[in-house]
Amino acid sequence: MLLNWLDQKLEPEQLKRLEKLRSNLIEIVYVNVVFGFFAIFFWILPLAFLILIFNLIFPETGPYYSPCEPHPYDGCE
Repeated sequence: MLLNWLDQKLEPEQLKRLEKLRSNLIEIVYVNVVFGFFAIFFWILPLAFLILIFNLIFPETGPYYSPCEPHPYDGCE
């Protein structure tokens, strides 16, 4: 509604500048969204591999580690 009102009130030169401003803002938002997606993707992916590697090297620090309690009947020694 505001954009329609502006289109009616502005002169042709101002209207061209407004269109250019709109397209620039849309481009800036688009680039920021794409960059943000890739930044998150490229931070999370290596972090997941680092966690996997450290859990393979040091399994006792992982979330699923449960030390085996020695008991004569369960075969854990």
